[in-house]
Amino acid sequence: MPLNIALDGVLMTHPCPYCGVVTTRPGRWFRVIRHYRCKGCNEPVHLPYEQKLKLFAAAEKKLRITLPQ
Repeated sequence: MPLNIALDGVLMTHPCPYCGVVTTRPGRWFRVIRHYRCKGCNEPVHLPYEQKLKLFAAAEKKLRITLPQ
């Protein structure tokens, strides 16, 4: 299942699994990265495709709830 490019401009958040500091970036950033360094603890955070799918699904679900149908 591909990641929805319509969510490229939507801000998404991902907590660091080590310290909990939240990284907020647009969907396009999460779509292309595989890992990043946490701003809180400086640990490398890996973001496998399965986690990206969950991140994008959560953003899509949130948009459906907040947008009028």
